[in-house]
Amino acid sequence: MVKKIFITSILFAIAIFSYFFIKNKLFQKNNLRIGIIADIHNCEADKSSNPINSLILKKFVDYVNKEKIDFNVNLGDNSSSRVGNCSKTMKDDFDFVLDNLKTKSPMFNVIGDHDINSLESFEYYLEKTELEKSYYSFDIKDIHILVLDDVTGGDEVFEKCEKDSECSFNKGKFEEIKNILKDKDKLEKYLKANNLKESDLINEKFKYKDLYSKREKIVKESYSPESWDKGKIGENELKWIEEELKNTDKDKILIFSHHNLFKFQPIEKLYEIDNLERLNEILRSSGKNIVSISGDSHIWHEENINGIQYYVIDKFANSNGSWAIFEWNDDGYKLDKIIN
Repeated sequence: MVKKIFITSILFAIAIFSYFFIKNKLFQKNNLRIGIIADIHNCEADKSSNPINSLILKKFVDYVNKEKIDFNVNLGDNSSSRVGNCSKTMKDDFDFVLDNLKTKSPMFNVIGDHDINSLESFEYYLEKTELEKSYYSFDIKDIHILVLDDVTGGDEVFEKCEKDSECSFNKGKFEEIKNILKDKDKLEKYLKANNLKESDLINEKFKYKDLYSKREKIVKESYSPESWDKGKIGENELKWIEEELKNTDKDKILIFSHHNLFKFQPIEKLYEIDNLERLNEILRSSGKNIVSISGDSHIWHEENINGIQYYVIDKFANSNGSWAIFEWNDDGYKLDKIIN
């Protein structure tokens, strides 16, 4: 009888210990858990090599919906723009993926180089993801989150002419003069009122065209698929990152980006974004505890460089659907690979 009571007491003690241990791990104040998906690369134009469908995406959605997840992150390349015929279905591919990634916990989006193929598609990306800017930050629990745009680089030069007052004025004057030159009655009255010759007005028209065309040329060149594929962080975004790290009172910093934020050559391709050294100097000198998570390379990889922990998430379609669960609590951080 005494032995039975003793064993029962031991089992009860173990049960109580296990309960509080599990409760502490799962419900501690600073326990952050995130579902992460990367590089879906949907392409309606070529289903044979990209067999993504709603059922495969549902695996991820169902999984994170059953877990205790604070939020989810989509690391970009939902579509396969600029690859073969995929650009023809790009908008539909992008819509399909985002419409099928409806999770109970919030989903934050990172722009990928194959999510856009023009200035217009970039603006559509912002509209569809309900973002004001392509890079942003927020706090959750004891962690400061940075979501980067290392595809366009985030510089203001990407704004269309209509959003720049000087460019918009010059373009408006060009259109005004062009319309006057088309109408003989208007032209005659205008020349007389302003004491001008028609040749003067033509020269004035081209002057305004040159002024706004220079701006539009810069925008067009900046939206270069070649630069998107390599990746970059522009001046404005670098300053923003530096200010974010300086002004936050959080010691833990979690960074999400599409491209890797370190030099990496897994097979034949070298992954290295522009301004990488300047970015890493900003990160290193901040004195913060930094974890960086990216996609793009289509493999699993992790390493620690100069005290910064880097994780690379595999392409979603590999293994018939794969993703990651990242956890950061008072005991440290870890990343679990979920492979089907």
